[in-house]
Amino acid sequence: MKRFPLFLLAQATCFAQGIITTVAGTDYIFADDGQPAAQAHLVAPSGVAVDGKTGDIYVADFGLNMVLRIDSKGIIHVVAGNGLRTDSGDGGPARAASIAAPIDLARSAAALFIADLYGTCIRSVTPAGIIGTLVGNGGGFSGDGGPASKALIGTPFGVATDANSGVLYIADAFNARVRKIDTNGIISTLAGNGQNTSSGDGGPAAAASLAFPYRVTVDGSGNVYIAQVDGRIRKVTAAGIISTFAQGLAQPMGMVVDSTGNLVVCEQNAERIVSIAPNGAITVIAGSGGNGFGDGPAASAIFSRPVAIDKDLSGSFYVADQDNGRIRKISNGSVLTIAGVGAYTGDGGPATQARLNFQQGVVTDATGNLYIADGQNNRIRKVTPGGVISTVVGTGRQGFSPDGTPGTAALISSPQAVGIDAQGNLVYADGNDRIRRLNADGSIVTIAGSGSGISSGDGGPATSAGFGFPQCMVFDSAGNLYFAEDTRVRKISTTGTITAFAGTGQSGNSGDGGPATSATFGNIRGLAVDASGTYTSATTPPTWCAA
Repeated sequence: MKRFPLFLLAQATCFAQGIITTVAGTDYIFADDGQPAAQAHLVAPSGVAVDGKTGDIYVADFGLNMVLRIDSKGIIHVVAGNGLRTDSGDGGPARAASIAAPIDLARSAAALFIADLYGTCIRSVTPAGIIGTLVGNGGGFSGDGGPASKALIGTPFGVATDANSGVLYIADAFNARVRKIDTNGIISTLAGNGQNTSSGDGGPAAAASLAFPYRVTVDGSGNVYIAQVDGRIRKVTAAGIISTFAQGLAQPMGMVVDSTGNLVVCEQNAERIVSIAPNGAITVIAGSGGNGFGDGPAASAIFSRPVAIDKDLSGSFYVADQDNGRIRKISNGSVLTIAGVGAYTGDGGPATQARLNFQQGVVTDATGNLYIADGQNNRIRKVTPGGVISTVVGTGRQGFSPDGTPGTAALISSPQAVGIDAQGNLVYADGNDRIRRLNADGSIVTIAGSGSGISSGDGGPATSAGFGFPQCMVFDSAGNLYFAEDTRVRKISTTGTITAFAGTGQSGNSGDGGPATSATFGNIRGLAVDASGTYTSATTPPTWCAA
C-alpha cells in the first residue's frame, strides 16, 4: 500500500536533516505546582486521602504519575512523582522519584501510602518527603507470613489504613485477595483464596473467594469493606468472618465510613455517590446519574466516573471525579469543584498545544491526516495536515457502545492501536477486546472480537472470535489485517475470517526457521509489513506501539 513507502520516505527526510519535531501533544509536566488548585490541570485523579489533623487533601493522579497535595489555602503542591511512568528513586526525595501509576492513597501518622498499579507495589512517603517501596515491585503472589519487603503483590487497585491498629490493607485485584501488613511489617492474606468469584459468606474470609477486589476501607470497629467488580461490597469482621454487605451496585469503587457508621461509596458506573446504612438501606447523597460535569445542589450534580472518596473531620466528602479531571467536595447538600479545570484539552486548536495521555499508536491516511490512539483519554484523535486536532471516536468516558453509535458519542476503553483499511476507513483496537471501524458515515462497527478476552475462534468469523487486548495492527496491500495479541499474531482476511498467523501463545523466543505458528514470542509491541509482504514484529519494551 502507498502508505508504507510514503511513511518511510518521511522518515528518511527527517533523518537526512537531523531534525525532530513534535506534531501533536504538549508536556504533561505539572506546571501548576504552587498555584490555586481550582486552576490546576489534573488529568486522571484516581485516589484521594484527607489529613485529619491539617485538613490537607492528597490526590493520586493516574495520568500525571504524581501525588499532589491541596493545602488549607487551596494551593496545590507536588508531593511525589516526576511525571515519568516508571519506578525509581527509593531512598531519595519523593518529588524526584518516578511512580508508574499511582491509583489510590492511604495515610497514617508514619507515612503516606501509594498504590502503584503498574509498578505492582505499594510506595511509602515519610513526613520528611523520602520515598520507598513497602511491598512488591515485580508482580506475582508470594510472601505471606514473612516481611512485606520480600513479598510480591499483583495489581494493587486500592489501599487503606486502620487508624486504630495501624494495619495497612491492600486490594490485590488480579490475585483476588485483600492483603494486610501489620505494624511489624509482616504481610498476610485477610480475605480471598485466589479465585475470582464471590463465595464463602458466613465463613472465614481467607477461605472465601473475591471477584476482583478493587477498593478497601476500614471502620472504627476494625471491620473491613471490600468493593468488588461484580457490584458487591463484602464485609470482613474483626473476627475474620466474611459476608455480603451490599450488592447490585454499578461497579462500586472508593469507599469511606462516615461519622454515623454509614458506608459512603462511589458508584462509578452510575455516576453517583451513595450512602449505605448498616441495615443495607441505600441513599443517594450526590449525583443525578447523568454523565458529564456540573456543580451545584448535590441531587442534580453531574459526575463522570467518580472513583475515590474520603472525608474530613467536619463531615465533608472529597471525590476524585476521574474523567472530569477534578476533585469535588460534597458539603451541606452541595457539590463544589475544589481542584482541576478538566483534564481534556486541545480539540479545535493547534495539535502541539493539546494534551495527550498515554498515546499508544499512530497511523496516517492517504490525505496526510494523522490518527492517534489517545489511551488514557479514551479517544481516537485526528491531526490534519494543517496541524489542527479533533476527536473522531470517544467521549473521554471509559466504556462500551453498541454498533451504529456515532464515533464522537461512543464510549471506548484505552485504545492502543490504529490503522487505515483499503477503503480509507479508520480501524482501532478497543480495550473492550474488540477491533472496531469508523465508517464513512461517522458510526462505529465491530469487525472483530466478541469481548470475551480469551483467545478463540480461529477459522471462523472474526466477529465471533475471542482475543485479549490487541496491542498493535497493520494492513497488507491486499487488505488483510494483522494484529498482535500479546505473544501471538492473528490475521483477519478481507472476507472476515480470523486465523492464527504467528506464535503459539506461549511466551518465549524460539522457532526460527520453522512455521511461524509454531514459534514463540515475547510481548509483541509492534508490527510492520514491507513491499514484498514480509512481516516484522517487535517484542518486549517499549510497552506501546504504532501500527
